[in-house]
Amino acid sequence: MTNILKNAVKGFCVCLAIFLPLTTHAQTNGKIIFRHPLDYHELWFGIGDDEDRARRIFRLPRPIKGLSIQKEGHYIVAVGIEKGFVGAQLKYWVDVYLLDRKRPGAEAKNLTRGEYSQIPGAAISRNGDIVFSNLSFVIPKNGKLIRGLYLIPFREIEKPRPKAELLLQVNAGGVEWAPNGKEILYGTDWGIFHFDIQTKEVSHITKEGSSSAFSPDGEKIAFLITKSPKKIGIRTAGQRAIKYIKLEDRGLEDDPDLYVDNIMWSADGQSIVCTIFNGFDGTYSNFAVPIGSGDAEQIFKAYLEEGLSLFEWTHSIHC
Repeated sequence: MTNILKNAVKGFCVCLAIFLPLTTHAQTNGKIIFRHPLDYHELWFGIGDDEDRARRIFRLPRPIKGLSIQKEGHYIVAVGIEKGFVGAQLKYWVDVYLLDRKRPGAEAKNLTRGEYSQIPGAAISRNGDIVFSNLSFVIPKNGKLIRGLYLIPFREIEKPRPKAELLLQVNAGGVEWAPNGKEILYGTDWGIFHFDIQTKEVSHITKEGSSSAFSPDGEKIAFLITKSPKKIGIRTAGQRAIKYIKLEDRGLEDDPDLYVDNIMWSADGQSIVCTIFNGFDGTYSNFAVPIGSGDAEQIFKAYLEEGLSLFEWTHSIHC
C-alpha cells in the first residue's frame, strides 16, 4: 500500500487492518467488497487483517446505492444515483454501471445511459446476466417506458450500447438472482415474489416481507418483516412452512430508531446478516443472526462508525 493510500485511510479513520470474523456461527474467508463509509462514490476491497491488501478498487461518477457481485466471476454491478435541481424542479439521475475486477481502477461502463429515472435495484447472475427493476414515471421521447423487471443478457454487456429487454411487467423494488442464475426474487408493495425466467411462473412467497435473499445453496429464501416485532422469515424450497426468528429474542433491541436496512446470508449459509441503520445518530451496524440457536453477533466493528452500510462477500480470485 502506498503512503498516499495509508494517509488517506488514516485520514478517513477507516480501520481496514482488522476484519472481524463471523466466529463459530458464520464463517467467511474474510473477503468483501464494500461502499466506502465516507465517500459513497468508492468501492473498496478488504481481506482479513492484512492492511496492505485493503484498497480502493473503483470510483463511480455517482454515489452508489446498490451493489451486486458476480459469483465465481469478475464483474460487479452497481446502481449510482444523485439528485439536484433543474431550475425549481428536483431531478434524479440514476444508472446501472458495470465494473470489471480484472481491470481495477478502470472507468465504469454505464449500461442504462440515463434512460430510466427510478431503478430501485439491480443484480448480476453467476452467468453474467443482469436484471434491474424500473419504476420510471417519465415518458421518454421514443415512447412509453413500461415499469417492470428488465434483463440485459450476458451477450449484450460488452457491446457499446447494451440492450435491455422487458422480462416482467411489475412494480418491483429490490431484485436478487438465485445461485443457479435461473430464478429471481423481487419485492413489491404486496410482499416478496419468486420468478422463474425459463417457465415465466410467478410465485407469491409472502405478503408481509421485504429485503429477501437466497441462501448460498439456493435451497432457502430469507426475508425481513419490519413491523414490530421485527423478525426474519426463512422458507425452504418445496415447503410452504416458514420459520420465523424474532430479532429481539436474539439480543437485538426492537427500537423504532433502529431500522433494518437489508439482510443477506453469511457466506456459509449458517447466519443471516442484518444491516441496521440508527435513525438517531445516522450510523450503521451489522449483526450475524444464526439460523439455528444463539444470540446475534456484531461484525465489522473495526470499520468507521463500527459498521458498513453496503457490502457483499466475494470468493473470486480477482481483487
